[in-house]
Amino acid sequence: MNSDQDRAKSVFLNAAELASPAERQAYIAAQCGDNEALRHEVAGLLKHFAQANEFLESPAPKLVATIDEPLREAPGTIIGPYKLLEQIGEGGFGVVFMAEQQQPVRRRVALKVLKPGMDTRQVIARFEAERQALALMDHPNIARVLEAGETSSGRPYFVMELVRGPFMTDYCDQHNLPVSERLALFIDVCQAVQHAHQKGIIHRDIKPSNVLVTLHDGKPVVKVIDFGIAKAMGQQLTDKTLFTNFAQMIGTPLYMSPEQAEMSGLDVDTRSDIYSLGVLLYELLTGTTPFDKERLRQAGFDEIRRIIREDEPPKPSTRMSTLGEAAATVSAQRNSEPRRLSQLFRGELDWIVMRALEKDRSRRYVTALDLAADIQRHLQHEPVWACPPTWRYRFRKFLRRRRGLAAAVATVLFVLVGGIATTTVGYLQARESEKQAREAEAEARATVDFLTFDFLALDPQGGTGGQNVTIREALDAAAPKIDQATAQQPRVEAAICHVVGATYRFLGEHEKAAPYLEKAVAIRTRVLGEEDPATLTSLHHLGHVLYARGQLAKAEAMCRTVLAGRRKHLPAGHADIASSLAFLGLILTDQGKPDEAEPLLREALESFSAALPEDHWRTANARSLLGGCLSAQGRYIDAEPLLLTGYQTLQTAHGAPPEHKRQALGRIIRLFDAWEKKDKAQEWRKKLPGLNAGDKVRSETAP
Repeated sequence: MNSDQDRAKSVFLNAAELASPAERQAYIAAQCGDNEALRHEVAGLLKHFAQANEFLESPAPKLVATIDEPLREAPGTIIGPYKLLEQIGEGGFGVVFMAEQQQPVRRRVALKVLKPGMDTRQVIARFEAERQALALMDHPNIARVLEAGETSSGRPYFVMELVRGPFMTDYCDQHNLPVSERLALFIDVCQAVQHAHQKGIIHRDIKPSNVLVTLHDGKPVVKVIDFGIAKAMGQQLTDKTLFTNFAQMIGTPLYMSPEQAEMSGLDVDTRSDIYSLGVLLYELLTGTTPFDKERLRQAGFDEIRRIIREDEPPKPSTRMSTLGEAAATVSAQRNSEPRRLSQLFRGELDWIVMRALEKDRSRRYVTALDLAADIQRHLQHEPVWACPPTWRYRFRKFLRRRRGLAAAVATVLFVLVGGIATTTVGYLQARESEKQAREAEAEARATVDFLTFDFLALDPQGGTGGQNVTIREALDAAAPKIDQATAQQPRVEAAICHVVGATYRFLGEHEKAAPYLEKAVAIRTRVLGEEDPATLTSLHHLGHVLYARGQLAKAEAMCRTVLAGRRKHLPAGHADIASSLAFLGLILTDQGKPDEAEPLLREALESFSAALPEDHWRTANARSLLGGCLSAQGRYIDAEPLLLTGYQTLQTAHGAPPEHKRQALGRIIRLFDAWEKKDKAQEWRKKLPGLNAGDKVRSETAP
């Protein structure tokens, strides 16, 4: 994209926010000067925006010809029983006039008529959709539709309740409303949006200019207006309703949800309005939008979409600290001081806003009423539903931002679930001491902080490694830093050693894994005790390292110690117990004791099936292990369905380690080899990457 196009889009975005056509034309003239090409480009973008809201794509030449077509209606024009008094607004495809109804009653109304040159099928469909959407709704905080018709020239219009008043954000600032009163007004907005959703209508363009405040008997009343790009759910608003074109961005970027910006096949539902409500709430609190307006103005089309979809906005309390001199003005408009305001936002209001602004719509409030109810609980000093994201969630999001680490992400998350999470959950389940639970959580947070800091070196945007850095290289770089990062923190040191050692183990680097796991075991034994869940977890991983080295007797002894400790402290059927059972069954099978291994593996499979979904990779792996045990007993008919089902599930199971899939395939090959079904063995052997017909298949696995 060249600089001329960027300039045109910058001028366009600024001009599009000006309501008056005269102001818009004056601004364009001042910015473009004698540059006719720039003027033509901006005019085309504005026209395209007016017709379909595709505000950043190149315009078609035929759209430019009507950009300056004058309005046929003007103050004094008579349309049916209405006399136009003055133009009071302009939307994407309609012009709004204040009008006086002369019969059968005299009253002031708002009359919206289709713009000249906008009589395309798509625009008429949208215009009529707005009329039908408003007609469906009857709520004190939504502008009412009074009548609809056509002008003498055949252009449609509709008449609405006249809403006199400023934008909601302007009203709050002009009257220096404190945060509590702003929240009370915002609850009314949520209830209006909820009413629309119940009628099957998604607004899709909630922003301050579409939420006005008028006075009724001296009391402020919010009115949601402009359903011009509303979308009906499960119904057809008019017989002229058109589907939104694929790859067409609908809405206003500053208030647009990630799924709207995605412009994919993902359907936009009511949760898109929840996101826009979150942006409006953010602005009511901080005086600014989550993403900087100037930054979006200067960004290109694809960059705007990327920012909306990927960048995480700062929390309201954090944003206050970045406002600089503007913080004093913002605070005064809220009858507060910068520090007090930031403290007020910190905690519940931060949580509420950020939940509404979640990129993943499944994590947002389900309904606008839920958002309103949480704000009401905050105002009444009751516990809110929203809560800060867990350290696990924050770390997952951090890793997702490092796109070059797709394979590494799966490995690290797998280790965290088996390492840090087990530590914390083990304490919470096996210990009644609140103090110990807090210490475990602090240990987990410190571990994640260390890993996050270390992984910054992999950031493609500013790190040293770029996108080609592997998880192995990251660990090699991180390992020497453990001592300096964990000085005087033995629990944190043990947790990090455990994660590093376990990760090396999953990468097949058993020699590198051993010293870290041994150190984790030593520290945890000394600080926490031999039977602590965290100690047992490190022992479990160290046992796998011994097994991989071929030290089966030592691995068996260590596994039995872990199993005994877990049976003592964890409830029957716990997944960690099942994991130890599966590992012990594997060791016994490989030692030529399949009869002794079978009951252990059956108990493991039963426990995994009860504690986890049937399609979970651990359940599938246990099924494969049991099949391998039966195969070792010569019970091929019984083993075959277990092995095949286990392998097939592992192929599609979320988070299944690649090595498990390979090992499950190896058991199938060994089954058919032992069963003397050479053709089948050869057929399955072709699916094993890098394995020749005469190669042996290793049996070790990691339950």
